[in-house]
Amino acid sequence: MTCNPNDAVVISRQVPDNDGFTADDTLMMTRFCPLQEGKTVNDAFDFVSAVAANYRAAGNNSMVQLITRSLGPVQNRTGTGVLIAEVAATPSKMAERLDLVREGENVFQDIESPFTTCNFPAMWRSHAIRRVQQ
Repeated sequence: MTCNPNDAVVISRQVPDNDGFTADDTLMMTRFCPLQEGKTVNDAFDFVSAVAANYRAAGNNSMVQLITRSLGPVQNRTGTGVLIAEVAATPSKMAERLDLVREGENVFQDIESPFTTCNFPAMWRSHAIRRVQQ
C-alpha cells in the first residue's frame, strides 16, 4: 500500500444565501488565516458570515467558504487556522467585489476578527468538474 503525502481531509462550510457558481469557470480568491488564542472555527464562521453580509448589503453576493483541515500533511497545524475562499459567480463579479473595497467600502466595519492576520492571498481560475443535480 502506498499513501500520497499530499492527501488531506478538509471540511468546507459555505455561508448560505449567495449567488453561487453555475458557469464552467470563474475566479476564486483564497487566504490562510490563523486563529487567535482562544478563538474557534465557529468564531471564524461567524466572522466570515458577517463580512459576507456586508458585501451583500453593498451589492455583491459572491459565495464564501470557510475551509478547515481535519487531516493532512502539515504537521501540528490542525485546528490552528482556516482557509477563506471567495468564489464569484463570474469573473466580472469578482472584479466588482475587489472594486468595492478599492473604492472605500469597509466590509469589516464593527466586526471583531478572530484571526491574528491573514496570509498567502491568492487568486485562482476555478473550473466546475462535476455538478450534482438535486
